[in-house]
Amino acid sequence: MDTPCLRFSISGLRLVSEANAHEHHWHRKRRAELQHAKTAPAMRGALAQDRARVAVETHDRLPNNVGAWLSGDLLVTITRIAPSRIRDSDNLYGCAKHVRDCVAKVLGVDDSTDRIVWNVKQRRGGVREYGVEVTIAPRETCPHCGGVMAA
Repeated sequence: MDTPCLRFSISGLRLVSEANAHEHHWHRKRRAELQHAKTAPAMRGALAQDRARVAVETHDRLPNNVGAWLSGDLLVTITRIAPSRIRDSDNLYGCAKHVRDCVAKVLGVDDSTDRIVWNVKQRRGGVREYGVEVTIAPRETCPHCGGVMAA
């Protein structure tokens, strides 16, 4: 059986470095609201598609344990897509803050919980190409080094 994984992307969502954005606090608030408004429906849609896929594969009603892996330890990877790169890793994590908060809220947990390991990456997009990709997978701890790895 394949390892369960939930992936979704949000085209056009622009993640900017909050630490370097010298602007009025209302602009930050509006940006946070926009990121929440785009992330929550995308994640809920991905969850609904995953449940429908499992129902088709099992030729039956949804089993009670669909999505049960989401209640275990998770590795969440947020990938920022933009034409330019953020050079500092602390700024990279800061720009994904609102997406992280929203993913945790949809999962029904606090984003500071120990059962979720957050990873933020970036990749260069085309000219005027902005977006975010989120991958949620079960995680395991490496028996040799104690490091985190995807299941």
